[in-house]
Amino acid sequence: MRLFVGVDLPTEARHELAARLAQTHLPGSVVAPDNWHLTLRFIGGVDEAALDRLVFELSEAETAGPFPVRFAEMGAFSRPSRASVLWLGVDRGGDELAALAGAVDEAVDRAGFGQEDRPFQPHLTLSRLRPARDVRPVLASGPALPVRWVADSFALFSSHLGPGGATYRVEERFPL
Repeated sequence: MRLFVGVDLPTEARHELAARLAQTHLPGSVVAPDNWHLTLRFIGGVDEAALDRLVFELSEAETAGPFPVRFAEMGAFSRPSRASVLWLGVDRGGDELAALAGAVDEAVDRAGFGQEDRPFQPHLTLSRLRPARDVRPVLASGPALPVRWVADSFALFSSHLGPGGATYRVEERFPL
């Protein structure tokens, strides 16, 4: 199983964000709203034996409880003039998401998968661009996206690749 840990959006926030983005032409391979989430930690391939240990460690992660999240402006990795990912950042809840990502990273490490090398940056991937391209015009004309919601859980997701792209399934949910 290919796994990652993330925070998914509640249905209302998903619908509100989709409605606000409906008038915006996003370049590249656009992520379907059903797949929107904030990744806390990518894990990769996991066999059944390691899955039980991982679920146990994630259930024991020390978390601070539910917290509000608000989306902010769009941005791009690695840079707007040559972007491979168009994303939506957060301007409320970022510190809490970083703390949660740290707790998840520690749990994943205890489960035997090591620690994350890259610093955590909370974002929602909107589209992937292959080849990379200039998205400065999209960023300059992007709509206001101050969608708010309360993060009250995180989840272990499996990723399934298919002809229409990846689909994600919640394998286990953990309350905050």
